[in-house]
Amino acid sequence: MASILNTLKLSKDIGGKVKDMKVSLVITTYNWPEALKASLHTAFRQSYDSYEVIVADDGSSDATRDVVLKIKEKAVSNLHHVWHEDRGFRAAAIRNRAIAAATGDYVIFIDGDCLLPPTFIADHISLAQEGCFVAGSRVKIRSEATRDLLNDPENIIPLTRRALLSFCFSRKIKRPHPLLKLPLGPLRHSRAQRWKGAVTCNMAVWRKDLIEVNGFDNAFVGWGLEDSDLVARLLNLGVTRKEGKLYSFVAHLHHEERARDSESVNRERFEKSLLSTKVCAGSGLNEVSQV
Repeated sequence: MASILNTLKLSKDIGGKVKDMKVSLVITTYNWPEALKASLHTAFRQSYDSYEVIVADDGSSDATRDVVLKIKEKAVSNLHHVWHEDRGFRAAAIRNRAIAAATGDYVIFIDGDCLLPPTFIADHISLAQEGCFVAGSRVKIRSEATRDLLNDPENIIPLTRRALLSFCFSRKIKRPHPLLKLPLGPLRHSRAQRWKGAVTCNMAVWRKDLIEVNGFDNAFVGWGLEDSDLVARLLNLGVTRKEGKLYSFVAHLHHEERARDSESVNRERFEKSLLSTKVCAGSGLNEVSQV
């Protein structure tokens, strides 16, 4: 009982401190400019004010750069674009470049095929707590609805819970339960040591904790588990998981699955972190300029 009361007290204390803190929203993308445009338009319709957006571009062509430039031309000063050469799937390294460019105290990661409700950042701020990372959830948009949304990305309706529930009734989304918003209280800490399901399509981490573990491991090349490896090392550091499900969600656009040719190699590397006390990436945030 005492530990639960301490958790509740800490949440209240931290909530007061982080109310107006600056957030860095990192959007990872690769060669899907139409989806990125839609994602950015929802990113700049947030109810929270103090944030910047960093597009972490894993080697896309000029079409993606053009999307970012056109939005910046509309006097969007808090939009930044970091890019590296296309040498395969290097999400870990490009996210490290984004972290290095970030000026916020709190970093929220999403993918460039995710659309945000207007309260997305504010909801994450409500959950922010020292010593914790927050793993949110997603609702999946079906293929036909994805095409409709991308037809006019600049005029996407605000993706509120109410709006997405109407999508549910017309069978435009899968698994609608993440749309629920429940307080849960100390139950949000019930899976404090769990790594599964904590992925960077919706995850928030204090920047100082990212620095402490040296960010993502640049050795992860090819699809998969670079975010799980980060979570394993955060847990080894003593940073625990706070559940963001049933509170924070993104709307994930439909697309074909990526090839998973490197999954076995990446899994072996991840399991070494998971089964050890490893905290720092050997090649990570500090070494990203060398990769």
